[in-house]
Amino acid sequence: VEHFTHGCSLDEDCAFGKLTILVPRNILVELDKDSAFGSVDIQGNHDANVISSIRIDADVSFGQINIKYI
Repeated sequence: VEHFTHGCSLDEDCAFGKLTILVPRNILVELDKDSAFGSVDIQGNHDANVISSIRIDADVSFGQINIKYI
């Protein structure tokens, strides 16, 4: 993704697998998760001066979603 509208939403479903989402540190992740025998982990932190935000709606069943700040 090269650009997106401030406050947009990304819907992710992960079942029996693994997904990694890379997010620049100047973007704030607002996470809403629903998991059944799965996990959603955020690795790292956003910068103090974020320029935008993105909402991630994560639905995980027997899988794993990793969100990594880069």
